[in-house]
Amino acid sequence: MIQITIAALKKARTLLGRLRFAQCKLPVLNHIHARVGGSSITLAVTDLDQRLETRIPLPATPNGPTEFLIPSEALTTATKADKGSSVLLHPTGRRGHRELKLVSISAGMRIESMHATADCEDFPQRPVIEGTDTRLPAATMAALQVVAPCASTNAQRHVLQSVFFSPEEGGMLIATDGKHLAGAPATVPARDLILPTPAVKVLGHSEFLKREVIITLPRDSEKNLAAFRAGDHLLISRTIEGSYPNYRQVIP
Repeated sequence: MIQITIAALKKARTLLGRLRFAQCKLPVLNHIHARVGGSSITLAVTDLDQRLETRIPLPATPNGPTEFLIPSEALTTATKADKGSSVLLHPTGRRGHRELKLVSISAGMRIESMHATADCEDFPQRPVIEGTDTRLPAATMAALQVVAPCASTNAQRHVLQSVFFSPEEGGMLIATDGKHLAGAPATVPARDLILPTPAVKVLGHSEFLKREVIITLPRDSEKNLAAFRAGDHLLISRTIEGSYPNYRQVIP
């Protein structure tokens, strides 16, 4: 079995909840992918446009590497365990008949539950991004949250449902809905990118806000992806294709 402290699990759930994976229509996406290696476990969720991962140190080293899926409702159940306790996860079964045994302590009593899961082989693979790294200081992440409220919420203005990273004028972050516009100077990559609002929301979590973030853009500019790494946390997001409007002329 894999043992995880409740404190670490709750912290991970709060971060992963920034991505609304539990509302995805594809059942396998309603799960958290767990990969155990060495003395840590990496939990990952995705909605196909964004993938969010967090690594948790384990209090006890498991017998060997393994991977399995955790249904979102099982994670909710696990985090209801008593404060200061730990949860045991035991994946069982074969392909097509996978289950997860969950053991926790609630109100001082040992609780065991079984949860049917999807096959981890069906969970989307992590995209591979090979390219140039840029270090973004905490000030850039703070500026991102300052300008983001001006992004459009109109689904028909897809390209404006984003924040624009521009290397012009020494680096700028721009967001507009066509009526309001916010801009802030910031350290950004040497190449333009348009980051969708859901990814900006994830980056608003304290685990990304309080430290330096490394952004990686693929060498192939046609590959619309960006990776943001902060300590043990990783966000990979699709970027928006197309050209961002000339923000100097968006508002007459």
